[in-house]
Order: sequence, then C-alpha cells, then structure tokens
Amino acid sequence: MSHSNADELIGLLGTFSWIITMPEETREGVIAEARRLLRELLGVEGEVTVDVAFRADAWRAADTTALNPDLFALRSRRSRAGGAEGRS
Repeated sequence: MSHSNADELIGLLGTFSWIITMPEETREGVIAEARRLLRELLGVEGEVTVDVAFRADAWRAADTTALNPDLFALRSRRSRAGGAEGRS
C-alpha cells in the first residue's frame, strides 16, 4: 500500500502509454480532468494523501538451453549466421 498525494497520482497517470501517446492538448485536458476529479470527488489536493494499492505480475522462464544442448547449439549457429533462419 502506498500513500500518494495528487501530484504523485498525476505523475503515475503520466506513465501510462495511452496518456504518453496522446496529442499534447488532449493529454493536458485529461490531466486537468483527473486533478479536478481527485479534488472534487476524493478531496485529494495539496498534501492530502490517498492509499493506493498496487500489484505487480512477474513471469520467470527457465533457461531451456541448459536442459537441451541441441537447442543451445542451434541458437549459437543462428547467432553466428546473422540472426533468424532464412537470412543470407
């Protein structure tokens, strides 16, 4: 659980790719609306904070080349040959 003020929440909003890729005018409007909603609906402005729960999903893969020497040899040959199959 994290305690975030309005500026921190707006900063977090600014990290989403769908916000980053918006035209600047649209992005400014979305951010202004987010600030308004935080202030009017939640009373979050200035140093007032709100609890923000977050979750991170992570995946881990095993190195199968250690289990399969033939796969390792194939990858090594492809790498020396310049990458993916079919390239000259």
